Amino acid sequence: MTDARHDSTGNALHTTVPCLAGSTCRIVGICTVSRAEHQVADTRELVCTRLVIADVQARGLNVTEVAHDYEPLVTRFITEELLAINSYDTWHGTKNIVKEIRKICRGTAANRDKTWFIDLSDKSKRI
Repeated sequence: MTDARHDSTGNALHTTVPCLAGSTCRIVGICTVSRAEHQVADTRELVCTRLVIADVQARGLNVTEVAHDYEPLVTRFITEELLAINSYDTWHGTKNIVKEIRKICRGTAANRDKTWFIDLSDKSKRI
C-alpha cells in the first residue's frame, strides 16, 4: 500500500510516499522527492511511487497489488507498466458515498422516479 503525503496543500515543497507490506503492515520502503527534484506537486506522487516500488522490488519483494489514493497517473503506472492489481485505500474508495446516496434519496418533484426515488427518502437521514 502506498500513500502520498505532501508537506502542505497546493504547491508542496516535499512529497513522501511510504510503502507498506499488506501481509505484515510494516513499512518496506519510503521515498521523498522535493520541489527542487521535481517541480510539479501534482505529478510528484507518481515519481515517488515509481521510485519506492523500484526500491522495494530491488530488495527482492514481489509487488502484486498496490493500494493508493485516487490518483489516475499512479493507477495507469500500476496497471499498464507494473502490470499489478490496482486498488484504492478504503477512505478514498468510500469518501463520496454519502453524497451519492443523497443524490438518489432526494430531489425535486420533476425528477422523482428519474434521478431519485421516494422509497429511499428516509435512507439518508441516518448518514
